[in-house]
Amino acid sequence: MRNLTRLGDMIILAVVGAIIGCTIISFIGIMIALAMGPENFMISGTTLINSVLGAIIVGFGFALPSVIYENENISLPYQILFQMGIGFIVLLIVGVIVGWIPVNQGILPVVIWIAISVVFAAVVWILFYLYERFEAQKINKKLDDIKKL
Repeated sequence: MRNLTRLGDMIILAVVGAIIGCTIISFIGIMIALAMGPENFMISGTTLINSVLGAIIVGFGFALPSVIYENENISLPYQILFQMGIGFIVLLIVGVIVGWIPVNQGILPVVIWIAISVVFAAVVWILFYLYERFEAQKINKKLDDIKKL
């Protein structure tokens, strides 16, 4: 894991979170447009700006709490709960404000939206976990190779 104690490292983490958030909202927009038919998909400038700013804030909400993984004294389940808990609180607040969560359509669409979000976030988290684990294995192999010399 990286040492994220310096302000510069935190800024980099925030920028990466913003980039990931923008990438995800772009992907979702493309999927919606393809599902509706690109000729039927229209979005206003205000909606676009709000969605991009919301995605950046949500990216911060998931990325910045990931510094918890630097603390080896906290078990992995608690680290996940901390990071995902903060990320989802931010996501829910932004989702209601920006209009991503269909709160005016009743409880079922909201529950479905939250369930899809949880599954999507879990998949993204697992992919990052596997990537970090793979990188750690590569580093450990290099260290073992150095020890053999």
